[in-house]
Amino acid sequence: MQSIFGVSKVIPSICLFPASLRDNLPVDIYIKNFLYFVVQKLIKIFHALSDETRLKIIKLLEKSELCVCEIVAALDMVQPKVSFHLGVLKEAGLVKIKRKGKWILYSLDDSELFKRFLIFTVLEKISDEDIKKEIERLRDFKQNQDPRYCPR
Repeated sequence: MQSIFGVSKVIPSICLFPASLRDNLPVDIYIKNFLYFVVQKLIKIFHALSDETRLKIIKLLEKSELCVCEIVAALDMVQPKVSFHLGVLKEAGLVKIKRKGKWILYSLDDSELFKRFLIFTVLEKISDEDIKKEIERLRDFKQNQDPRYCPR
């Protein structure tokens, strides 16, 4: 049975206890562990979606995968701040990374149905007009970038 959070076998995979202890625990502890897991996952996801900068990053990643330097240029922010926001999105499971040499490319992770629904809902609510300046800065950066500094 596949759940919306990617947990395939509910009881064994959610229990935080070793197998030797798990066999002697009542079922209600399994349920409490499962609920704790689900709530913690939801907290991370909604925390990631609660910041305007992270929502802009999600909207930018809708178009294509991007490296940090492209996101920095689009948002006109310093790299550590952008990396922090990308880390929050990655921790929540909303973005995934792909290594290309020494570069890391970010893209939306819509592999799970629940996250795909949330991402779609966020993207539907944010129009291209809302991030018009960011899209223009990204386009200018891509046209003028030095190929030594970005994997494209």
